[in-house]
Amino acid sequence: LNTSFLTPQVARSYGIVRGKNRFLINVSVRRQSGPDNIALRANISGTQSDLIHRTPLDFREVIEQDAVYYLAPFEFENEDFLTFKISVRSDPEKPAYELKFQKKMYHD
Repeated sequence: LNTSFLTPQVARSYGIVRGKNRFLINVSVRRQSGPDNIALRANISGTQSDLIHRTPLDFREVIEQDAVYYLAPFEFENEDFLTFKISVRSDPEKPAYELKFQKKMYHD
């Protein structure tokens, strides 16, 4: 999500800097329990990289009522092609779920 899509009030309440060159990754972990979807706390870590640099993503946990999610803001250059690697561990007794994706980034 490009942070320029956030209202100034929402960005301020979460301490997020808005801008056309700033992006926000939002990760949430849910478990299906019967008809309900339950939010889970997790250990989330990751990196974003271009052809030269790898930068850690700094995920911050947000808990609101029955929701738990993890936000990681970062900056990018227009038309950057970035690779994201994210590790999600909701159960310390099980291996982390690893995900990787690539995205070409554009300024809003």
